[in-house]
Amino acid sequence: MSTPKKAKVTPNILKSIEPANNLAEAFNAVLIDLEDRSIFDAYYVNRPDSPIEEIKNRIILSQTPVKILFAGQSKSGKTTELLRLRKELEDKCFIVYYSVYRDMEPADLKYQDLLLLSAIKLSEEAIQRKIKIDKDVTKLLTDWFVQISGEVFETKTKKKEKGLGLGVNFEFLVAKLELGFKTSAEVRTEIRKKLEPKVGEIVEKIDILSETIKSETKKDPLLIIDDLEKVDLEVAKDIFYGHAQTLGKPNIKTIFLFSKSMTYTNEGRLVASQLSDPIHLPNIMTTDREGRPHDKGLGLLRQIILTRMDKELFESDAFDYLFKTSNGVLSDLFSVVAGACITAISKGESKITWDDVDMHFKLLTDQFRRVIREECYPTLAQIHKEKEAKNDEHLSKMLHILAVLEYRDEKGIYYDIHPAVVPLLQEKKLIHSL
Repeated sequence: MSTPKKAKVTPNILKSIEPANNLAEAFNAVLIDLEDRSIFDAYYVNRPDSPIEEIKNRIILSQTPVKILFAGQSKSGKTTELLRLRKELEDKCFIVYYSVYRDMEPADLKYQDLLLLSAIKLSEEAIQRKIKIDKDVTKLLTDWFVQISGEVFETKTKKKEKGLGLGVNFEFLVAKLELGFKTSAEVRTEIRKKLEPKVGEIVEKIDILSETIKSETKKDPLLIIDDLEKVDLEVAKDIFYGHAQTLGKPNIKTIFLFSKSMTYTNEGRLVASQLSDPIHLPNIMTTDREGRPHDKGLGLLRQIILTRMDKELFESDAFDYLFKTSNGVLSDLFSVVAGACITAISKGESKITWDDVDMHFKLLTDQFRRVIREECYPTLAQIHKEKEAKNDEHLSKMLHILAVLEYRDEKGIYYDIHPAVVPLLQEKKLIHSL
């Protein structure tokens, strides 16, 4: 489901990082990236159900290069929790973070790409943080990057930089290789052909970089690969199924974002046995399994919104309605608020009304209308009624697109559907309208 992308901005886009008191600032506040430290400190709300403390302890206490699958449904807030983890571990680990959405082409992604970009990002971070790398190691890495960069990359680079040779500047090569791999399908295809029989060499180079960094900084390197759960399900399956052991070979502590929907497949269970049992971030509950309001979950969502914008920017009924539109799917919640801000501004209003929220809730419904297959609707109606789900051919896909949401309470796991799917079931007379 598409949502407005979070803006990667600095605090000066906002007059302050106090809760916004006008709709224009509120629009930016709900979409702003929390990577900036001052913004994170102002807007982050602690989640009592977050497993980040457990992940942190596993990273710190493990004397082996532990691999962690951090699982959860898309838009559940995993990236924000990783920002918290990075903040809490920065004095203990040399953290190298990248996002497959920001740093790669997510529609064209292979397992070799993750290994290569891990080597590139480790090199990049070592350069940026002025880690001393032995000249022999630098030459070894440079020669290897030149070797696997491919004729297409070399030809494109020669036109601007008069060619690549063994004396090429390491920093220049790392930057150009990263850019070429991200932006050119032709470059990716050729490099993959060269890498396929040499995957072991990538692992070796990652290990060399990791050991060099650890020796110089006295910190364990930690690699965090974000947004893997957001790629198309078939792409994610192709990356992990059959390649989990290879992804786990580098001698570096690693966190992989892992799709909740893949934990519902036999192949996903095999991946877990080869890397680690997934650690799950639960969805935020707005209702319990009986359909009653869940005060703790609703209170958390209200706090998340009110750290960013003043409650006075909503008509009272609009504020109450807002939290019924997403069932704790955070990105959808932010999408509705951001859209309602723009709609209200466009109408010359200073507050968000019930109609503004409803308009953007209906847009979420329309997004689901386009992607849910007809044969899935009876299953969705059954899940909505019984709060149980059979692990059939539809469930993994419905979890992946967030039509079905997984929750956990004291009785265990239960399921519900996204509130924006309910109107579609009512239209088809599979459930009664209220």
